[in-house]
Amino acid sequence: MKILNFFKNYWYYYKVYVLIGIIVLGAAGFVIYEKASYKKPDMIIDCISDNVLFSPGDTDLICRDIENSENIKDINNDKTIKVAFNTYSAGASDNSLGADGGSAFEIVNIKMAVGNSAIIIADRDVLKRYDRYDIFTDLSDIAQKLNIPEEDRLYSSKGVLAGIRFDNRGIMKKHNLSGSEVFLTLRMPMESVDKKMTEQAPYVAEYMLR
Repeated sequence: MKILNFFKNYWYYYKVYVLIGIIVLGAAGFVIYEKASYKKPDMIIDCISDNVLFSPGDTDLICRDIENSENIKDINNDKTIKVAFNTYSAGASDNSLGADGGSAFEIVNIKMAVGNSAIIIADRDVLKRYDRYDIFTDLSDIAQKLNIPEEDRLYSSKGVLAGIRFDNRGIMKKHNLSGSEVFLTLRMPMESVDKKMTEQAPYVAEYMLR
């Protein structure tokens, strides 16, 4: 009886603290479980544009298509193929944007610079804004393989083929996805990008464009 009374009294005076403790422990356990069970994607694609180019349904369709192709490998050796498609938007109508694409757009630039995507889809204006950062890989080999016409090639100020028009080609055309003029590009190898992901990115990009 003494033990029972002890718990009754304890609950009466400290139930709020007990409930808070349970909630905190539950939240901590959930975070730990999420971290432990997280599987890094085998390919990460970033879409950066002044406008929303793809609906969630479109991005899911593109991911499933790539995952079912033979162009992407299980670089994590977890016996599953996973493609992540992230979308970032920095509207051109944002009053905080400067003429050189500063301020709010720089936030997206930080995401892109420190992120771990290997393939980027962006509109013409975005690619021009990023031209000064020299982060794009030369796509000449892919353009030559796929016989990409000159009008569908976008060059950087240093003459690098930074983008290939994507909105009416490959996966977009196959699934009848519509959108504004958009280009596919590859980022230069960076420490934050998995080496194996970087190595297979050109093959995945070629599949997306073919």
